[in-house]
Amino acid sequence: MGLSPKRKVIPRNAVRKAWQSNPHWIEAYGFSEYSLEAVFDDSDDVRICWCCGDQGYQEVAHIIPHSLGGAHAVENLFLLCAECHLASPDCYKSQYFVDYVNRNAGRSSRLMAEAFTRASGRLLEFLQQHPELSAAIADKQPSLITEDCLYRRTTTHGSSISLSTRLARAEMYVDELIEYAREHNLASTMSSDGCSGVTSGGG
Repeated sequence: MGLSPKRKVIPRNAVRKAWQSNPHWIEAYGFSEYSLEAVFDDSDDVRICWCCGDQGYQEVAHIIPHSLGGAHAVENLFLLCAECHLASPDCYKSQYFVDYVNRNAGRSSRLMAEAFTRASGRLLEFLQQHPELSAAIADKQPSLITEDCLYRRTTTHGSSISLSTRLARAEMYVDELIEYAREHNLASTMSSDGCSGVTSGGG
C-alpha cells in the first residue's frame, strides 16, 4: 500500500494574512471580539496566540482536524501557542474548537496580570515588615536582576516557554529581591559587629 501524500505546509504568515483580509470569518465561526483583536494585532514580530494572548510563539492549528474531514485551507486554520494547540479539542464540528477559544480568550494576559499583582503584593508586604531593607531592594531591582538572568534559571518544555514558566518568573523575581535584601542585611550586620569588636578591642 502506498503512503498518503504529505499535505503542503501552509505557513503562519499566509494564515494570518488570510484572516486579516477576511474578518467576517471570525463572526461566521462565532469567535469572540478578543479573537478579532488578536488577529489584527498579530504580526510575525509579535506572534500572538489568537486564543490566550500569549506572545512569541505560534503553531498552525486545524479548527476541524484534517483526519475528520476538515479542509487543509487557511479558513480552517488558526494560530495558537503550543499549550492552547495541545489543549484545544479535535472534533468534527467547529463549535467545540470555537467554544474552547472563547472560554480561554485572553487567559494569558489575565493570568500574567494576576501573577504580577500577587508578586508585587508579596514584595510590598515584605517591605512593610522590613522597612530597613527598602534601600537594598531599590539598589538591586533595576540593575542586578535582569530578564536574561531569569531566562537562564528557567527552560522550555518542548519548543516554547510555557505560560506557567512565565508566571513563575514573576514570583522568582520577587524571591530574588527578598533573598538579596536578607543577605545584604546579614552582611551589613556582620560588618557592623566586626567594626564594633575592633573598636572595643582597641580600647
